[in-house]
Amino acid sequence: MSELEMQKKRYAVKKAKNRLFKIIMICIIALGLILCISPYIMNHIVMPYSIEKANESALKVNAEQIKANRERIAKSSNNPDTDENHSESSQSQSDDYNKSENDYDSPSDDSNISYNPMNIRSVDRVPIDAEVNYNYLVSQLVIPSAGLNIPVLEGLTNENLNVASGTMKPGQTPGKGNYAIAGHHMLDENLLFTPLMRVQKFDSVYLTDKEFVYEYVVTETFIVPPTEGQVIDDSQGEGIITLVTCSDPAGTNRWIVRGKFLKSYRLDKASQLVKSYIQI
Repeated sequence: MSELEMQKKRYAVKKAKNRLFKIIMICIIALGLILCISPYIMNHIVMPYSIEKANESALKVNAEQIKANRERIAKSSNNPDTDENHSESSQSQSDDYNKSENDYDSPSDDSNISYNPMNIRSVDRVPIDAEVNYNYLVSQLVIPSAGLNIPVLEGLTNENLNVASGTMKPGQTPGKGNYAIAGHHMLDENLLFTPLMRVQKFDSVYLTDKEFVYEYVVTETFIVPPTEGQVIDDSQGEGIITLVTCSDPAGTNRWIVRGKFLKSYRLDKASQLVKSYIQI
């Protein structure tokens, strides 16, 4: 082989090595970019889509099924659904806010229901395959001023809070007592109960079981430590609603929105704005 042929071969090998090096570097850079942007894609594209899809599916549940859910849940309760027992139950729930996690067993025969406030927390992400369990859907919460439109499920299980909001006490009745609902605070200000941070005094709050709308007006917003369980007690007032989420991404305290019941009316008498939120 001549010297010229050898030089040509060495040049071809060197060129191939350089090409391989460039390909490897491009792959490393691409992988680094993917690793850098994947949290953003997950938190701001994939997760919002999965939560929105789950919530939209809940809007298809009609009044008959919600009514059946509430009746089944009430029958499974070990405490009859009366005003007296409801008051005693809610008082016990708030008085024992600092109990250990194992002490929050469901006060019913349904093991899928829990009212453990320790499940209320700030989260950076939820399972992308989370789905609304229609069997525990009891209402829909709408606050147009904050862009909040979320299903309300019975209880505070992780399964409920990963995709919706949950009732904090058993035997609650819209428009009566202190109707308490809680949800997760997320890094994305538009997901789950995080829009609650935008609620202001005199904003309208709508709770609907798809048959009736229960309208409240916000009277105050405030922050309390996680141990201040009395905020959900019925002794706080009659005909009020208390909405609870974490006050910041660290879950340091609880952000409370308190509203006063104004009136109830059939869903077909609701404003077009409210109807548009629940897609009727």
